[in-house]
Amino acid sequence: EAKRLQDADTVVIQFRGSKADQFGIGTSRALSRSKQSWCCPVLAAWFLVNHHKSIGAKSDSLLCKVDVEVNLQVGDVIKAIQRAAALAGQNPEHFGSHSLRSGGATALFNAGFDSLAVKLFGRWKSDAVECYTRISGQLTSRMASAMLAKSALQLS
Repeated sequence: EAKRLQDADTVVIQFRGSKADQFGIGTSRALSRSKQSWCCPVLAAWFLVNHHKSIGAKSDSLLCKVDVEVNLQVGDVIKAIQRAAALAGQNPEHFGSHSLRSGGATALFNAGFDSLAVKLFGRWKSDAVECYTRISGQLTSRMASAMLAKSALQLS
């Protein structure tokens, strides 16, 4: 466990269970610094742990707490997502808690990760991830160029 923020380069998130985890086994994901201060899992975890300590929460309680007695609720997350969407000029009604999973899956896919890697990393138990993943215009342009490349047009 790092004692100073500058020494922390990875955070391990433990999922105790979910609706897709029928046997309650749980799983974990190790996330490294993103090099983006506005959206870094290590910085976010550091903030949450310090907030957790500052409100006197028990060490085995949920990390996402509003105060010592109140956990962050899904409705609060949805409101924050919709507020961010509105500030970005988007229709907030098109966004909800699944937007985070959909956005993550889409970002990974468009960054070049194959759908199996996206599915496993996102803890998807079915092929539903494919319904949530959106292909970017930049990727479709690269695909069109690749399809028309000389090597792709040559017949063996």
